Amino acid sequence: TRNRTQLIKIAIAGFCFGNSMMVSLPDYFASGNFFTDSTLQQLFNIISLILALPVFFYCAQEFYVSSWQHVKHRKITLDLPIALAILITFGFSCYKIIWQQQLGYIDSMSGIVFFMLVGRYFQHQTYNALQFQTSISSYLPLSVNKLVEQVEVNIPLGEIQVGDELIVRYGEVIPTDCIQMHESAWFDYSLVTGESKAIEKMPNEIIYAGAIQKSGKCIVKVSKKASDSYITQLWNASNTKKFEEENSSYTEKVNLYFSSTVLSIGILACAFWLFQGESATAFKALLSIWIVACPCALLLSSTFTYGGMLKILALNGMYIKN
Repeated sequence: TRNRTQLIKIAIAGFCFGNSMMVSLPDYFASGNFFTDSTLQQLFNIISLILALPVFFYCAQEFYVSSWQHVKHRKITLDLPIALAILITFGFSCYKIIWQQQLGYIDSMSGIVFFMLVGRYFQHQTYNALQFQTSISSYLPLSVNKLVEQVEVNIPLGEIQVGDELIVRYGEVIPTDCIQMHESAWFDYSLVTGESKAIEKMPNEIIYAGAIQKSGKCIVKVSKKASDSYITQLWNASNTKKFEEENSSYTEKVNLYFSSTVLSIGILACAFWLFQGESATAFKALLSIWIVACPCALLLSSTFTYGGMLKILALNGMYIKN
């Protein structure tokens, strides 16, 4: 569903961006004097404005939401200058089209949204392709051999109860935390630790789930359910741990300073021209800085760099977990 929504937004933004560029090209080439008929010029401007509506109100939604969520937590991300650039560009374009009957910057706004969405989709697809869908149960046996009144009974892994006695033969994996019964036995913990050297376990010693039996048949007593075993808790804790926001990456720190600088310079330039009494120039200066110096390139570079890097590593059998 997420992929479908992203593709729909990209398709709409791309369609509107391409067509608004086509509508704007005549005016660009003629320095704003292409149309001798004012009615025809206003018609093209209105068409451009209509094309901007779905981009502004639908395709760019995630930038507004993300920016607002971070602002509420007093944080600045790359989405903030992008959202501000979109908002101001759209508002200023509406003003120019409706009241001044001049071409706005609809194509620039649509282009920002389109390229940002493409970059994010690429990164999302890369992460999905490399995401591990494996659970710890993939490494444990589906069934075990339980000893019931000296009779061996095969039962599913989920039916194991604390106190059950299991028969484990050479090469089989211990399904949950158990206690070694009777004689000693040797176990290989390479599945858990990566170390293949076998370890001898004496009677009444704990054997953790994931150990591979290396000394023939032995009998073990279940001390924990499979869902409560030590390795299961480790696996679940490792896979559900979220990145701490304070441990932000180098790129995110650069983004913070870059975004803050761009916002500050744009506001200062606007304030300077307003002080000079040039309101039109003030808004042009603000838009020029926030659009031209918009961190789109920085965001796209990190997106495509990380995505490309993960793909190359995956082709060589290496996967990045964090």
